[in-house]
Amino acid sequence: MDLRIQDVLKATGGRIVRGGDRTVKGVSVDSRTIKRDELFFAIRGERFDGHDFVEEVSKKGGAGCVVERVVDWNVPHSFSIIVVGDTLKALGDLAGYIRNTCEGLSVVAVGGSTGKTTTKEMIASILSQRLSVLKTEGNRNNLIGLPLTLMGLDEGYRVAVVEVGINMPGEMRRLSEICSPGIAILTNIGRGHLGNFTDMDELAREKTALFDAVDGTGTMVVNLDDPLVVKYGVRKNPSQTITYTLRGDGDVRVEDFSLHGLEGSTVRYSVRGKVVEVRLHMPGLYNILNGCSAIAVALCFDMDLHEIKEGLESVRTTGRRMEVTRIGGITLVDDSYNANPESVRCALETLSGVDGRRFAVLGDMLELGELSRTLHREVGRLAVRFGVDVLFSVGEFSDEVRDGAISAGMEEGRVFTFREKDDALERIRSLLRDGDTVLVKGSRRARMEDIIEGLKHG
Repeated sequence: MDLRIQDVLKATGGRIVRGGDRTVKGVSVDSRTIKRDELFFAIRGERFDGHDFVEEVSKKGGAGCVVERVVDWNVPHSFSIIVVGDTLKALGDLAGYIRNTCEGLSVVAVGGSTGKTTTKEMIASILSQRLSVLKTEGNRNNLIGLPLTLMGLDEGYRVAVVEVGINMPGEMRRLSEICSPGIAILTNIGRGHLGNFTDMDELAREKTALFDAVDGTGTMVVNLDDPLVVKYGVRKNPSQTITYTLRGDGDVRVEDFSLHGLEGSTVRYSVRGKVVEVRLHMPGLYNILNGCSAIAVALCFDMDLHEIKEGLESVRTTGRRMEVTRIGGITLVDDSYNANPESVRCALETLSGVDGRRFAVLGDMLELGELSRTLHREVGRLAVRFGVDVLFSVGEFSDEVRDGAISAGMEEGRVFTFREKDDALERIRSLLRDGDTVLVKGSRRARMEDIIEGLKHG
């Protein structure tokens, strides 16, 4: 990045009250990792207020700060201070400014309730076979993460593949406004964050606002297997709509596949009548569909079948998404990155394909509102349906998971409930033996990775 303070003022509509024009080498919202000549945005969060760390930023050589209020900070006269009405909005405005100054850039925005990160990785891997691609690192997909991703743009990039995630009304329109996508894809619309919305219809309208951001020259990539995507998403007429499906008839569809347990799958994709066989290294039927979506996006860039095959076959699981580790004779499946009813179902379905005893350790699914207890009981029933041998539920809704499992026929002696992870960990250790597979999953705030780390190092 090579911005000047004047560019920041132009993008944000802010006013400078200290310092002068100078070059900015980067942007940060974290005083702990600020680098010399970077500009600090003082964001107000639930636990911290960035305004409290302005002096620390100055001492580390920061170029200046963007703030909502001015305090009598002890900073050099050369340290630029820009005042705006809302620092979070200003961060997004600057990112949008940078995005719009990159002529010829194609932006692919990936949304959905599950599969966003994997799909983003697949798309970026395919397109990188020929093009220079910027992608979201990890799952930095919110009103802070998306702008920070776009700050990494320069004229060398042809494509930006960005992930957009929402949990409150109004967020998708703002994310779309920031990144201005030319190609938009929604992997699916599930019940994650349902507690923050009136009902599924409101949630679906919020997510499909991503499609509204695509202008008349853009492309919508539509999952024909998701009724809500089809119902609410296909309601405008961009120049192009590309469809994909697991079992139906679309531009991209699955002709045949073989599942290989936790090792992945072999898939024959039909791509507008041409067939390509791909060896996916990520487990689960849902990743086969994610592959469909990535191929559909690749069609927008005229990628050939060889590039599609090479791109998909080079992708591996990352970021605690069905990551497999073997400790002696025990197989650990770390899917602790997050959880909602749909993603838990996918994980349990994948677990059902492994040999030996199957353990499921399930933490709370959060932000489900009034349906929380009902949906946790549903998960308990799913564990029985997919052949879980030993079920552990951890957290506030652990009793509901147990009740669902027992109502579906699981013996009480094979279901264990805990409020605290440490207690669950001790019991899990006492029951494990060689040949067992342990799936661990829960919402981000449940921090179920603590179970994984405890089993690895305990």
